Amino acid sequence: MERIRNGIMAQSNDLFGRSERWLDAELALSEKKEDRFAALEAHVARTREVERIAFARARAGAGTEADTHAAAYERYNAEIRYFEATGKAPPPAPELELKKMPRGRPGKIDAAEKSPGDQLEPPTPKKKKGVELTNSGRKK
Repeated sequence: MERIRNGIMAQSNDLFGRSERWLDAELALSEKKEDRFAALEAHVARTREVERIAFARARAGAGTEADTHAAAYERYNAEIRYFEATGKAPPPAPELELKKMPRGRPGKIDAAEKSPGDQLEPPTPKKKKGVELTNSGRKK
């Protein structure tokens, strides 16, 4: 993480792949449910950190807005994976101090835009119109 913060490692997508493999290894080795949930929570925290760094680099002109979108996509995937395993949304992300970041070039991300790390709302199941299922699973 330190290398990407300092701009030495430009590819944040490498970190997402490594975090995913780290998570898969932890899940494979975890016998307790609490350990698996902790591994998922740590993965969400790592993706939020990389997204925050991608956002800061784009604001400073060292990264692109496309990098921030890719980072948000990876964070959403991590939060969805957490939700699917636990049945609840991940803990809220810490507040970001975006106002203290240096302003980037015009046309870059504005501080007034939604910040990365926003809490993902749990998905709501959609009902199909005109189809109701009975307790046996048959259509009415």
